[in-house]
Amino acid sequence: MFKDIKSIFNLVIIIITAVFSNFYFGSIGVYPIDSFAFFDSAYAVMNGTIPFKDYWVMNGAILDFFQAIIFYVFGVNWQAYLLHSSIVNAIFGITSFLLLKNLGLNQPFSLFYAICISLLSYPIVGVPFPDHHSILFSYIGVYALIFSIKYEKKRYWFLLPIIFFIAFFSKQAPAGYFIILLTVVTLLYSVINKKYNWVMPIATMSLILFFFIIFFLITNNIKIEDFFIQYFLFPTTIGEDRFTKINFFSFDLILKHKLIFLCLLILLYIYIHKINNNKKYFFQKESFFVILFICSILIAIFHQSLTKNQIFIYFLIPLLCGFCQSLLDKDKNFFTIFLLAITLFGTVKYHFKFNIDRKFMELENVDLTIFEKGEDINNILKGLKWTNGEFTGDPKEEVQYLKSTIQHLKNDRRKFIIITNYQFILSSINKNSFSPNRWYTVDGVSYPLKNNKYHVYYKKFYNQKLKEKKIEVIYTILPLTIETIDFVLKKDCFSSLKINPILFEHRLKNCF
Repeated sequence: MFKDIKSIFNLVIIIITAVFSNFYFGSIGVYPIDSFAFFDSAYAVMNGTIPFKDYWVMNGAILDFFQAIIFYVFGVNWQAYLLHSSIVNAIFGITSFLLLKNLGLNQPFSLFYAICISLLSYPIVGVPFPDHHSILFSYIGVYALIFSIKYEKKRYWFLLPIIFFIAFFSKQAPAGYFIILLTVVTLLYSVINKKYNWVMPIATMSLILFFFIIFFLITNNIKIEDFFIQYFLFPTTIGEDRFTKINFFSFDLILKHKLIFLCLLILLYIYIHKINNNKKYFFQKESFFVILFICSILIAIFHQSLTKNQIFIYFLIPLLCGFCQSLLDKDKNFFTIFLLAITLFGTVKYHFKFNIDRKFMELENVDLTIFEKGEDINNILKGLKWTNGEFTGDPKEEVQYLKSTIQHLKNDRRKFIIITNYQFILSSINKNSFSPNRWYTVDGVSYPLKNNKYHVYYKKFYNQKLKEKKIEVIYTILPLTIETIDFVLKKDCFSSLKINPILFEHRLKNCF
């Protein structure tokens, strides 16, 4: 695939763009609950904590393990944290380049689109994030299916289950939707063309992965019930209201994704035009690729509409334009210029909005020139420009509070857990007392609230972990308070004390 000097040069350019952009923009400012989502949990896993068994996991399990490995190799620090997402960004940029190139687009155009894709995929968040992992690996799965059908080689069929294993155990949606889509397209292609060479490699690799999961659960003494409730059953209760309220054809939704819908219309026009010119085109391999792309874009928009996150699918603009250009006849210069213009406009617009202004991290209204050095809080944050849009005061003030908090926790010899959005603090104090929850989002997304049918099960799980670890104290750090979890504890079973303006101590007494 990269056998000549020109291809190797393109590879280097994509890697440099993908990695540098993610490191640079990922280090500008923080939105604590997102910025440190997998920092302390990966540190805890590295030190023997087991997801599903020791803490509640509703998505992102594989991110914890990947990050734990990177921490183990490169040390627990901010640069190693960003390395994880930067690697994924580079992989996505490279595979996008290979897809477009193998679909007939020349190398300069393929490189242009791959660079734009790399700028709009992971850098908008910068840090490891479950939605990004899930959708990027899902699209890599789409690429693998296209390669499987195009070249009819078993190695691509073997790769498909592995890719979607990573995507699904990063986050169930949208990976689950993509799995259904690819299954339908594969079956349709097989029935029409009477080709079933995919059955054996996919079945074999799927069985291997299934037994790997069973082996993982058994060797780590994870209850099957815990695994299924946390990762399969409880997540189905999230977003039920959102699903019923979503209007896929609302003007507001179309307006938010206007450039993506414009590219989708262009793709539909090209597809219909090709069918009108050649009725047999519908049954050709390329036709299946177009159908696959159209459906995958609709899935991405649908999933984005169900999430509460900022929009993170603008990388579809250069991806769609590149795919459209690969379908064009060589004499269609007007369309080529139009697609390049859309890509350039969309990339520049959303690069400024999400990378430079850090909109995904809720920093678009923050003066990003005013920041403190991350190492002033703790050396593990070296390279991070600290400014937090959630904090109402000066960044220097927040840094002082965090330094005071870390010092106090270092000096406490009791057994405690920390409830916080600043999930680098456990790593900073070098203690392995991880909370029974990875996140505390307080909106029912991370764990079952009182009105959820799995709340009783969750309450028992949480309290049991506190009891097993013989926890004496729970620390909360603003903006989170003890009310975040008071529904899992008995009333009046703790006494509270303010340590500093953001740190509160809650001593447990007769809670279990």
